[in-house]
Order: sequence, then C-alpha cells, then structure tokens
Amino acid sequence: ALTNCLRQNLGQFEATFIILDGLDEIPRDKRRGAVLKALAELRSWSELSLRIMISSRDEVDIRDGLCARSTEIIRMRNSSIDSDIERFISESLRCDDRLRRWEQHSDRIKDVLTKGAQGV
Repeated sequence: ALTNCLRQNLGQFEATFIILDGLDEIPRDKRRGAVLKALAELRSWSELSLRIMISSRDEVDIRDGLCARSTEIIRMRNSSIDSDIERFISESLRCDDRLRRWEQHSDRIKDVLTKGAQGV
C-alpha cells in the first residue's frame, strides 16, 4: 500500500531521491528480506525519475537481493577510512575509563574492530 502511494506521488516531481543508510543494520530476518523486496520493486520503476542510494556493508544477502550492476557499486573501503577508524578506537581505549582496563589488549582490539568495521 505504501509503495503504491509513493509511486502515484512520484509523478508530481521532476526527480525524487531516496537515501537508505545502513541497510546491513536491519536484522537478517523477515524485515531485511521485505526491505530488499521493496527496493527491488522501486528499482523496477524505470519510467519514473527515482534515484536510490543505499549504503551498507558488503553482505551476501544484500548484494544478491539488490542485483546491482558493477557500475552501480561504489566501494568505500580504503586505507584513510581504516586509519580514521583505528584512531577513533585508540582514542576511545585511551580516554574512556570503562575501556582502560583493556589497555594490554589494545593492539588486538584495534585490529579486530578496524577489520570488522569494513570501512564504515
């Protein structure tokens, strides 16, 4: 019902932009599947001036569900982002009283969290 309403109203605008940040943060249960299905429907509305931007970690179900062409994918992971993440983690471990007790493991913590962040 909501997608029908959206489709009817899109014709009133020269261009419409939908930005979805953190698709990977939706749990992998029925909700993520429903969102992927709705996004696939929106992407099929090629006659409308609809632009969709989605940010997400690279997860198989999302990649497969979106069926994005390689020209539609922008990889965000790079060394400068990783170093920013590492600096943030280091500062947090050094300054947060609750985290200081893990100081002896700080190198391992930084490594695991930086790799796990996947650039975001």
